[in-house]
Amino acid sequence: MDKNEKLREIFPERLKRAMGEKKLNNKQLARRVGIHPNMIGFYALGKYFPQLDTLAAICDALDVSADWLLGRVKNER
Repeated sequence: MDKNEKLREIFPERLKRAMGEKKLNNKQLARRVGIHPNMIGFYALGKYFPQLDTLAAICDALDVSADWLLGRVKNER
């Protein structure tokens, strides 16, 4: 499995996990991040990946590190 395939698998899983732990749905997270709720759904499905500024806002809203969300480390923070 190459790095892109790994990212396509891990990012959506970890996004959904973090959202579940924070008890946030797509609409609530999107409101905190400042994007359309459909985009959160696309990220959670692995169809699209956020731009860096959006990724940073998602990490802030979910209180997780970008490295964790992208599968680079095992610990969330």
